Amino acid sequence: MRWIIGDIHGYFDKLTSVLDQILATDSEPTFIFLGDYIDRGPDSKKVITRLINLDKEYKCHFLMGNHDSMLCQMLDTSHGEMMNYDPLDCLMRNGFANTASSYGCGPNEVVDVIKADADHFAFFDSLKFLYVDEDICAVHGIFDETAASEALYHPKKVYALDYLLWSRPTESYINSMRYGDRILYHGHSPTQLYNSDKVIFGPYVRMVDTGSFLPGGTLSAICHETSITVTSN
Repeated sequence: MRWIIGDIHGYFDKLTSVLDQILATDSEPTFIFLGDYIDRGPDSKKVITRLINLDKEYKCHFLMGNHDSMLCQMLDTSHGEMMNYDPLDCLMRNGFANTASSYGCGPNEVVDVIKADADHFAFFDSLKFLYVDEDICAVHGIFDETAASEALYHPKKVYALDYLLWSRPTESYINSMRYGDRILYHGHSPTQLYNSDKVIFGPYVRMVDTGSFLPGGTLSAICHETSITVTSN
């Protein structure tokens, strides 16, 4: 079965809890991660190492979040330019000091440390902007068909990535957005912004980020085939 997992934000214990619950009931899962693996929580490096190892055992799809995109720009990954401002300044206002600490260095040394670790650099270099198949569309921010095409195929994609990485669904979007008959899965926007601490179900939209970094927040996953949700303990 296919499991879509929300924003981890450096919380290794919450990731472990969710994965353990899924693997206890599904021996051949496919995982689709919605991005934002780093920052805020204390264990970004451990999270990335766990995901790298998970990918060796199971089929995994790793999407890019806005936090990841800023680090990727600093790393000069193959994604190209994704923003027109200093990513480190923005990261430092959003929990990057904890990411640096998890790598055992200061914020200005993170790039060199990750580039020296071939597996970790390859993980960030391989992140995708979105995932689409015949019945699923998964994205970190919001889905826009034109923006998705531009992000994938146009070299000047900064504007398009505002949708895919940074924008937040409105109530109208949640209740009316469609992309054919696909279910659209979103991270980035904690459901607490919509007065809920659980996965939100719209007619075709699912909001999966349940605020792992917030006080009392959790990491959640949802099974596409059954709509069963799993929440970190």
